Formats: sequence, structure tokens, C-alpha cells
Amino acid sequence: MQPTLCYHERRHSTQTFDSHAACAAYRRWRVRCYCQTIENDYCALMPDFDLKILSHEDGSWDAFCDDWKAQCEKVEETFEDYAPEALGVITGIMSNTVALLDGAGKTVVAALWDAETKHYYSACVLHRALLPGAPGYTLRVRQLVVCPLLDFGLSDIEMYPDVIIGVVLGVVHASSTSLVANSIRFHLRSPGDRSFFRAFGTSLNDTKAFASVQTHGSWLYIEKTGADVASAEE
Repeated sequence: MQPTLCYHERRHSTQTFDSHAACAAYRRWRVRCYCQTIENDYCALMPDFDLKILSHEDGSWDAFCDDWKAQCEKVEETFEDYAPEALGVITGIMSNTVALLDGAGKTVVAALWDAETKHYYSACVLHRALLPGAPGYTLRVRQLVVCPLLDFGLSDIEMYPDVIIGVVLGVVHASSTSLVANSIRFHLRSPGDRSFFRAFGTSLNDTKAFASVQTHGSWLYIEKTGADVASAEE
């Protein structure tokens, strides 16, 4: 019998697997491939994914809201009730009713867009600031939340690793372009996130693409290699 192709196989390879273990090993191999070229070839690694900084001016915030409202309808949920803690902060930042006061800096909302399916698959808050004891800027990722289609199982669960890796790649790219920073810190909101990021961080650290990658409680720390100390001036 021909084995069923998981999402990871359908999207990235013509290869098939006869067991979940083999597919998991393939995903770990792909993580290593991603990590080895993570800073230099972001667009080529995952060409369909784009971590967009959302704004009212270009209509991307409205497009994100429309997409997730439509997704919520498909899973019989309301946008207002979906992931209220994370989306409450995200919508508050976009409406200027919520501010991150610690380490005064720059705060934006970003979302992972998939050009193939025309959906936003995750959203998060990016907060760049000068923190005590850290050289240059630190870019922190908070309130990371996946979309309703993925959360309720209407999208293939095998897409989850790609979405998370896409976010990581996008954040690393942003830390070298629009939100220059020497350090990146991901806040991991759930035990599932912590388990995945711990394994991902180990693979990432093994590639030596960064000075260090470590988990500290509910945080994943990425210290960049050879990064210039960012100026305190915008």
C-alpha cells in the first residue's frame, strides 16, 4: 500500500515514508538544512512563507483580521473569542490601547503569510528593546499564536513544524533588516511549544549558525554570531 503523504512531504518533497518515525527523522533533517543557511537564504528556504509586519496603512491588518474571521467561521468559533489572551494583546497593540512598557523600544505585530494557500498561519508580537546586561538590541517574540484552521485541525497538523520554523526564519531575517538586533528571545506560551522549541533549539545550536541557542524556562534564547552591536538610535 502506498503510504499517505504528510503535509511536509507534499509541500517539500516527492519522497514518501513508511512510518511516522521516518517522517520525523526527515523533518529533523530539514530543520538542520534550514538552520545551516538560516541567515543567508531566508527567501529561498521557504519561498511561500512571508513574515509580514502588519499595519493599517497598507491594509495588511484588515486583511489578517478578515482571514482569521473567515477561518473562525469555518471552525464555528468567533474571532473575538479565539485565543483571547494572545489576540487581546495583538489587537490592543494595533489599536494603541496596549503598550509593552518594559525596556522601552519598538513594538510591532507580525503574521506569517502563506502565498500558496492565501492564509495567515500565525501571529505574534515583536518587541525590540535595549535590555539591562545585553549588548545592543534584543528582539523578543511574544503572544505567538497559530491560526484557527491549524488549531482546530482543518489544516494538516504536519504543517505545524513548517509554520513555527517559518516564524523563526522570519524573525531572524527581521533581526538583520527592519528590526536589527543581536539577540532574539521567543516566549513559549504552552508546554507543546516548549517541547518543540527545545528540540528545535538543540538542532539549531548544533549547526553553529549562531553563537548560542538555549532554552531558559519558558524562553528560547538565540544569540547571533558576528552581529554588530546595534546603535541605540532608531
